[in-house]
Amino acid sequence: IQFAYVVLGIDSNHGAEMDSKEEDLGDTGRSFPTVYNALFVGHVNNVVGSVSTDDNTPAILRLREGTGGVFANSIIVNVVDGGTAVYRDQCAGEVETQTFSNVNTASATRLDFLFFSGNNIISTGGGSGTQFDPQSPCPAVFGAIDTDPLLVMQSQTPSQTSFFDPRPLSTSGPAYVNLDAVVASNDFLTDVPYKGAFSASENWLVGLSW
Repeated sequence: IQFAYVVLGIDSNHGAEMDSKEEDLGDTGRSFPTVYNALFVGHVNNVVGSVSTDDNTPAILRLREGTGGVFANSIIVNVVDGGTAVYRDQCAGEVETQTFSNVNTASATRLDFLFFSGNNIISTGGGSGTQFDPQSPCPAVFGAIDTDPLLVMQSQTPSQTSFFDPRPLSTSGPAYVNLDAVVASNDFLTDVPYKGAFSASENWLVGLSW
C-alpha cells in the first residue's frame, strides 16, 4: 500500500486494522502489510460508534494477532485525548524492530518481523493521547517523531468540513526530512522525497473526491 489517505469521522472505528492469527498459521502464513506514504487523519472528538466492532478503543491504527509488516514514511495526526495512534494487542512471536537495515535483509525471505519506522510522524498535538499503546504481551519498543507535520489545511474535526488540503506546506517542512528508502525487494513501491500521501506540489485527490 502506498499513498493511502485515510480520514476518520467523529464515530469512526480504526482507520486500519491489521490482523494475522500467526499462532495458528506459523510464520509462513503471517499477515505482512507493507505501508509507505500513508496519511492517517483522526478526529479529535472521536468516540467509536461502530456496531460491528469487537473493540471500542479509540485508536487510529490497530495491529494485532501477531501481524508483521513494514510501516514507513507515514504521518498520523489528530490523536484523540485519552486515545492512541497505534494500538497493539495479541502479539504472537513477531520480532519488533526500528532498524531499517533489518527490513532489506529479511523482507524478501521472512515474514516474522514488524517494522514501524521511528521516522514516521505521529502528532499528538500536545494532548493526552499517546503515540503507542501496546498491550501485554506486546513490548513497548516503538517510537515516532511527535511534531506538527505542517499540512496546508487539515481539520482536527474532518467529518464536519468539506474544505481541506492535505499537502505539506513546503518542501522544507517535517514531511521532507528523515526519510526511509523503499524496501529494495518490493518493485511496487515508488521512492519519493516526502512522508504522507501528498507532495507539496500536487494534490492528486482533486477531481476524485469532494
